[in-house]
Amino acid sequence: MRPVIRLWLSGLGLGYLPIAPATWGSLLGLGIAYGLSYLPWLLRSGLALTGWLVSAWLLRQSLGNMPDDPDPRWVVADEYWALALLPTLVPLTSPTMAALAFFFFRFWDICKVFPADWVEALPVPWGILVDDVVAMIYAALCLLLIA
Repeated sequence: MRPVIRLWLSGLGLGYLPIAPATWGSLLGLGIAYGLSYLPWLLRSGLALTGWLVSAWLLRQSLGNMPDDPDPRWVVADEYWALALLPTLVPLTSPTMAALAFFFFRFWDICKVFPADWVEALPVPWGILVDDVVAMIYAALCLLLIA
């Protein structure tokens, strides 16, 4: 696998950290989401969706033929691009809102509440990516309820 692809999928190497790589990847996503929140909706949506689709394509190319490990621990692009999609629903307009978004996203990502547990069984790359989008949607709903 090419080093550039590994950098993308591992969140600039965060996925190789020995403790909580998905949490570190989510922090990268929080930074992206916070930055995107200040762009016009169409631009932030287009950039976030493009990043997510590039991740899907790279995952398919890289892991599509590896049935022994369908969701490797070092892959955190699913976390950081799902969280980057959050401002398409709810822009993060304050550090407090960003912290809450991170907390809610990690909570729902770890809990794997339906349909996240169900979509996780989809083939590569969708099983890897879509469960995190479900967590992002639940996090967005929590933010909307608080706001």
